[in-house]
Amino acid sequence: MKRLLASIFLGLLLISLFGKAQDDIGGNAFTLMETGFGAYGPAIGGCGTAWSGDASNMWYNPAGLEGLRRGEVMLGYRLWLASIHDEFIGFAWPTKRVTFGAAAFYSLTGVQTWGDDNTPQGKVYPQSMVIDFAFAYSFNRSLSAGLGGKFLYENLIEVTGKGAVFDAGLRWQPAKWIAVGAVLRNIGAEINYGQINTRVPFGGSVGLNLQVLPSTSLSLSVGGTNDAGFDARTGVEVRPHEIISIRAGTRFNSTSSYWGFWAVPSVGLGLYWKEYRIDYAFVPYGPLGVTNSLAVSRYLNERPPTSGLMVKVVDSRDSSMIFAQVRMSGAINDTCETLGMIRRDWLEPGELKLKAEAEGYIPAEKQLYLKPYETNVVILPLDYIPGGILKGIVAEQGTRNPVSATIYIKGETVDTARSDPEWGTYQSGPLKPGEYVIRVNPDVENLIPSVYRVDIPPLDTTTMDLFVSHHRRADVMMTIHLNFETGKAELLPAHAPILDSIAPALESNADLGLRIEIAGHTDDVPVVYSPFGDNQRLSEARAEAIRSYLVEKHGLSEKMFVCKGYGDTQPLSSNESPEGRAMNRRIEFRLIEVDKDEKK
Repeated sequence: MKRLLASIFLGLLLISLFGKAQDDIGGNAFTLMETGFGAYGPAIGGCGTAWSGDASNMWYNPAGLEGLRRGEVMLGYRLWLASIHDEFIGFAWPTKRVTFGAAAFYSLTGVQTWGDDNTPQGKVYPQSMVIDFAFAYSFNRSLSAGLGGKFLYENLIEVTGKGAVFDAGLRWQPAKWIAVGAVLRNIGAEINYGQINTRVPFGGSVGLNLQVLPSTSLSLSVGGTNDAGFDARTGVEVRPHEIISIRAGTRFNSTSSYWGFWAVPSVGLGLYWKEYRIDYAFVPYGPLGVTNSLAVSRYLNERPPTSGLMVKVVDSRDSSMIFAQVRMSGAINDTCETLGMIRRDWLEPGELKLKAEAEGYIPAEKQLYLKPYETNVVILPLDYIPGGILKGIVAEQGTRNPVSATIYIKGETVDTARSDPEWGTYQSGPLKPGEYVIRVNPDVENLIPSVYRVDIPPLDTTTMDLFVSHHRRADVMMTIHLNFETGKAELLPAHAPILDSIAPALESNADLGLRIEIAGHTDDVPVVYSPFGDNQRLSEARAEAIRSYLVEKHGLSEKMFVCKGYGDTQPLSSNESPEGRAMNRRIEFRLIEVDKDEKK
């Protein structure tokens, strides 16, 4: 959109440059076209390309109308020392995204006529009038474009002229304290005076407006017209009190010299009282003469209050923008994904709650009040969740010989690691903190896969040695290690991820018509204060609890499982050490043959 507007803007400039301005034939219409209307803008040197102050914005840059907070109607009078009188009326009416404006200028000049014998014959009064219509449209709370049309009429007693030109402008205000603008003025056809056609001097400028202090603004613009050449302007406004404004400006060009100076100053004053404003300006216009302008304005409607919102989600470490999901509730209810930045315009002012979430980061929330008439900028820094590392060795139970295996790690992060065939060592990549299921698949066929559970803390390396074992029965397909509460058979929440991870493998064997024995094993520590009496019954109860979970949660057939408890009768390691006892407390899944009668 910005490129398109810039292309159109440049094209209009080139079109307007095809013709050179001609001298006017003695009327005041061109004078009006140069001086504009009102007393606010002229007081700051006519430096209105990026400025937004009152209804006269439509004259300097129609896009500036979108900067007005309130509508207004204006009546004014300008007196030239050359006995030229100008009257003008104008108004601006802002809506949510569009501002309309209109103005009319009327100029009357008394001209003394002389007879052939050089005797005075009385005065005649040539008249000039310009009617200006404009509107501005806001694309968002920063960028606006404006278009204006000027219709000229001039009665020079013996001949009349009429024609039309238009203005086009842009204004961009990225922050409250700065605005930039660009405008092309008086683009269009020639003015027809009977048999004579005269081109209206067209011009263009770019400008800057700075709110250097809460009570002080500075305006700058550079440009020119095709009849007067280069033009530079500066303007300043200071409000020492809410009821008064002091203004001054300067114009620099070859035609603005007056009293022997190349740069001519202008001064002005503004008085504010309730819904009214009175503006005065003293402006020398070089060869055009000195003017005193007075305007009275009354404020009308207030622009409907709307708010803008810009949300940036950044990494708290380096402020780089990150891909995130942002949830908004309150003044706006929306959920969207963004590569770091979200912008919303034309929102209702009010309370807003934001929540940003990104993978690998701690979510962040913020609550704010959307202020009207401005873009509310919110930065949500997300703290990166430092990952943990899992490392250790994969070894054969009992001998601790290194084993070459694939380690599948599943949890908050999914990862795969390989153990070194010579040393058995393995190490994962960075893992988000949380609960993980570790499945070890040895490369050697006669070693039994095993499954573990582990908690990964942040900013730490967890060392966990993983063991696989030979078994005297070749039908053992998998060994898992679950930590039950002492003397109890109830499954714990931590068991679910492990059982969920092995359910698909068990179901695939069921599809082949095989039955699976769930074999429970314990260490040799006697059962005390338990309803099961001994380790055999305890281990069988634990096997049955696992079968119930797989049947109820995953829909596996109850008939495909056989539950048995072996207690401490089939140890894999010595029960003399805590590590050995931990290895012996296990659940094995074994493939068993189906009886011939059962097959039938």
